[in-house]
Formats: sequence, structure tokens, C-alpha cells
Amino acid sequence: MHRHLVRFLALRGVLSKIGDELILYAAGGQQKIFAKASVTSNVYGGGDTGWPHRLDVDYEINVSPENGVPIAQVSIDRDLSISVRRQSYIRLNEAEFDRALSLLEAADDGSISIPVPNKSKNNYFTTYWKNETWDENASRTPNGGLLDHTASDYFVERGIVPGDAVYIVTVKKGKLFVATKITVGQLCTTVEAAKVLGTTNLWNAYDHIISSESTPIDWDFELPINITEQLEFLSAKGVSSPLTFKSPQFLDEQTLRGVRRLSPDSAELIDNLLPPQKPITSLWIPTGNPDELIDAEFESFADGMKNSKFVTFYERDPKNRAAAVQIHGYTCKGCHLNFEQRYGSLGKDYIHVHHIKPVSQYEKPKKIDPVTDLTVLCPNCHAMVHRKKTDTLSVERLRELIKATDAI
Repeated sequence: MHRHLVRFLALRGVLSKIGDELILYAAGGQQKIFAKASVTSNVYGGGDTGWPHRLDVDYEINVSPENGVPIAQVSIDRDLSISVRRQSYIRLNEAEFDRALSLLEAADDGSISIPVPNKSKNNYFTTYWKNETWDENASRTPNGGLLDHTASDYFVERGIVPGDAVYIVTVKKGKLFVATKITVGQLCTTVEAAKVLGTTNLWNAYDHIISSESTPIDWDFELPINITEQLEFLSAKGVSSPLTFKSPQFLDEQTLRGVRRLSPDSAELIDNLLPPQKPITSLWIPTGNPDELIDAEFESFADGMKNSKFVTFYERDPKNRAAAVQIHGYTCKGCHLNFEQRYGSLGKDYIHVHHIKPVSQYEKPKKIDPVTDLTVLCPNCHAMVHRKKTDTLSVERLRELIKATDAI
């Protein structure tokens, strides 16, 4: 039995035989899969020179393309929308077929909501991180930082769309921890997320969230038990249910596993204990040249300078970063920390790229030269050179301070 993704029932060329299974795809602007069918006939002539081969099928799932599932969510390893534009059909592997079928079944019974541009209200979700994932991220990202990205296989399936709020949670020793609340800016595939974030070192998941806002991270924030006991989840049909406890005041971690939808009242209870969200903005010289993108979190401004001439996001342009680390390496120019030497394979290829002169101080747009304008710093040193927002510390001065403290 073969499993295929096809654009049309009238196909160019011989495709399948009786018993084969098809996932049907709406070409053009819809970009969605909308049906699952089984082949019930052998190939026969269609009487059309453009489409000479046809098949009879039985539909098992058939939703309107408007209510279908974005094709980008079907595969984690390849862009199927590109593949199927190049040919009438492609063969799906087992994981892709199972993923497509699961999403279609959810769309068919209404248990997922497909993203629509003008959704009238936003929803609230929790996404569970295993303790080891939590601790690993806590070791790399200090409290107070902002979370710009997370990933899961279930964001689209649970109906998450841009504008929704997602709480990053874990359970330790029966207690609920909430690291941060993010607002979904983009929901995209691994390939798309890599382009936005400038790295291929991403979680192996179907769905990736790029945050537009985040509360400052606090890996140690334990939600008070009296608040945890009041939280409720909502089912696909809007039915509320409390969290599950193994024993009094000891939360069952399975109740948070995966992605769960919170009631608005529950979200409000958590929000009352979290600091306000901050926009994950970045700075970008208005030429639109991706070589001139910089990071806002480590930027300094002169007193009174208007930053309206800088509009949005990311330092981590892959071209700039690749050029900088090729030239300057992965060893911090301030404290000489090398993450691979310190942490083994976990730290391989990890370093921050630092703009020696803040771009906000340029009088006019300037193409960045990675040799003279960029260097590499560990996160701690990077934060310290930008400790005073109106005065960027030179790397030479940073080394002097480190040397002075070492001598004490």
C-alpha cells in the first residue's frame, strides 16, 4: 500500500493502485490539505489529453479547503508545498501520513481551530517542558531574559494562532512552575523558524512559535498551591475541568503534559502574579538589508535619541553571524569562555555576536563589516558591555575589569 499527497484527482501519469491511500491538497492560495481518500479503481483514461489518467476513490475525510489544515504543518523535514508544486503527487512517509491524517481528523470533528486572520478573541494555553529541558534552558538563559521561541508537535492541532498567549510550565515535586508567558507572533515550520531565528539548532518539532511579547523569565517561579488548585482547562467543546492531583496539594504532572487550553479566568489568576509582558522588539536599519539586522536586547542608546528610525527584529541574521564566527571563532573575546570546551557537545557553536559600535550611533545606514564591526562574546560579557544603556563598554575595557577582579 502506498500513501501519497496529491493535488488533484485527475492526475498526470500513473499514480496508484486499488487500496492505496491519498491525502488531497488544495493548490493555489489555500495551501491546505482537505481530504483523505482510498483508491477504489485501477487507472483508466480520462478522455482529456491534459489529464489522461484518472482514479476512482472513496472519501473517508472530506472538509472544505477553507477548513483544511495548512500543508506546512504536515512534515517536519521538508516543505511539501514546494514539492507538490513541482509534480502532481509525492509519496508521503509514514510519519507524514500519520501527521496529516491526525490533523484532518481533528479538523473534521472540530477539535482544532484552523488559524484565521480575524479571530475575534485570543485564547490561553500551557505548554509543558520536561524538567531536563527546563533546567537546560535555565542554565543558558538567565532570569530576566525574554523567551522569543518555543516548539511543539501540537500547537496547530490545539488551535493556537497568532495573538494567543502561551505559558511555559513544568511540574517539580508536585508543584507548578511558570517560567514566562509569551504572546504568539508567528506560528511556523522548522524551516521558517530557522530563517527567522538565524539558526538550525532548533527543537525537532512540527510547530514553532516566534514570540512577539514575553514576561521576563523566572525559572524559579512556583505558582502558589491555592492558585494552582483553582486553575481549569477547557476541552475542544469548551467544557472546563480542574487539574489533577496525585494527593492533596501534590499536582500530577501528567495533567499538564503536552499543550492544554486554559480558561480565561485561570489565565487571569496567573497573570496577576506575573510581571508585565515586554515586546520582543529589535532594531533594524531602515534600508531593509538583512545584513544590517541587530539585536535589541543588547543595544545602547545615546541620551534622548529617538529610536523610531529602527523598526524591528533580529541580530541573528545567518549571514552576519556566520561571517562573524568564521572570523572571530566561538571563544568569548572578553573572558575567553569557550562553550564547547566548558559544556562539551551541548555548547558546540554557541556564542553571541556583538556589534562593537551600537548601530543607533551611526549617523546614517551603514553596511556591517564582520571583521571590524562585529566580535563574539559570551552572554554574560555581552550583557555587561551593554549594562549601561547609554554607554557601551569597549571589549578592551571589559577585559581590564575582568583582569582587575581576577587579581583580587
